[in-house]
Amino acid sequence: MDSNFDALVEALAREARTSGLESRIMTERELAERLGNSRATVRENLGSLEVLGMVRRTQGAGTFFTKPDASFVRLLFDLMSKFGHVDHASVERAREMMEIAVVQEAADRADHDDVAVLRGHIDAMVRATAADDAEAGHEADYAFHKKLFTIADNPVIELFVDGISLTLRDVLAEKRAQALRIEAAALPEGSDRPRRTDTIHTPIVDAIEAHDRSAAAAAMVEHFTLWRQITEHTGTPAEG
Repeated sequence: MDSNFDALVEALAREARTSGLESRIMTERELAERLGNSRATVRENLGSLEVLGMVRRTQGAGTFFTKPDASFVRLLFDLMSKFGHVDHASVERAREMMEIAVVQEAADRADHDDVAVLRGHIDAMVRATAADDAEAGHEADYAFHKKLFTIADNPVIELFVDGISLTLRDVLAEKRAQALRIEAAALPEGSDRPRRTDTIHTPIVDAIEAHDRSAAAAAMVEHFTLWRQITEHTGTPAEG
């Protein structure tokens, strides 16, 4: 950041902490006079803050403080993925490390309704797999893991996860489809047994319901271990 941008940020940060979200900030002319910059410089730097989601500019109404969502982080990770700076393996590993920590927080915080929602997502996965509805199964799987982050209620982690959501969805969809194909091939023809790709989530919820942090972390590790065993052909996932 250049010195003019830094000065603008410092001036607005003090005001934001006292006036709060959605409050109107000074005009470009007032900011230019206070900072000793041209209005063009102020306008350009306000544009950068708008791209970052820190302010919202409305024609004829002014500029307002706002809370950024994950759109900028999402765009950044999407571009980094497309340009080859982040690969799917890195995204998947980052997700694993976060979820092992997040599920422990969920075990502390979850209430009866949260547990019911999580079990509902598992039921939806099983139904979707039985109906050969890959899209519905993927959405239920994604919703299950997203719910864990919601229960943990850490805005920093949620922002990061929302930021990698586009890449993460692609990774999960690809791996889930691969795992279900391999499991189906290992089962007797016509078997209607629920797939472990789906039911492996149940011990996670059991541990959360019991508010057992250690068991929740262990169940999540087992979930990822099974995932790798299935997709890397290193185990016998159809058993159990």
